[in-house]
Amino acid sequence: MSQEKHYQGKLVPTGLTLEQWNPDIDHPCESDTEIAIVKGLVYLVEDKMDFSEDGDIFHITPNQDGSYDFEVKYYNGAMGFHEAIEIAEEDM
Repeated sequence: MSQEKHYQGKLVPTGLTLEQWNPDIDHPCESDTEIAIVKGLVYLVEDKMDFSEDGDIFHITPNQDGSYDFEVKYYNGAMGFHEAIEIAEEDM
């Protein structure tokens, strides 16, 4: 069953590419929301909150320490967490 997803949290840099992080995968699976890929590097997902609000949201903001704050909200039937982060990155 598809549903609307709305997450907000922080992406903390690992300094690794996905191949360095795990050479056996090409892209993280949608059930793995513990990592995200931004600008080709793996970030750990921290302080992720799940809540509801109307309308789609795709925001990602860089921080001084190299991490990113993020907020994404999307309909789960149309995309997944990693695709939402990619859309937010495009608008950055």
